[in-house]
Amino acid sequence: MNQAEETAFAITADAIVAEPHNSKRFLEPVTADIPDIVKEATIDALVDNSDRPDDEMVEAIIETLRANKEPDVRAAGNILEWARSNAAHHRQATSP
Repeated sequence: MNQAEETAFAITADAIVAEPHNSKRFLEPVTADIPDIVKEATIDALVDNSDRPDDEMVEAIIETLRANKEPDVRAAGNILEWARSNAAHHRQATSP
């Protein structure tokens, strides 16, 4: 992925981490810069894991994307992992 594609997916990844069960809607209108293969793999992973609790769902999506043979999809898995780690760090830093 190029920088614009990575940035677009990073924004989407933040939405997936924040609201995994509602995040499919974020992949449709704002994804002009995300490669179709990445969008399709992410939507498939969201659908396939929608029966899981939020944290498990995000973990399963990361694993699915990272296991893909396409480099851009694997990169998306790494971006999603970064977003999850960043969100966890932020939650920890802001908790009383």
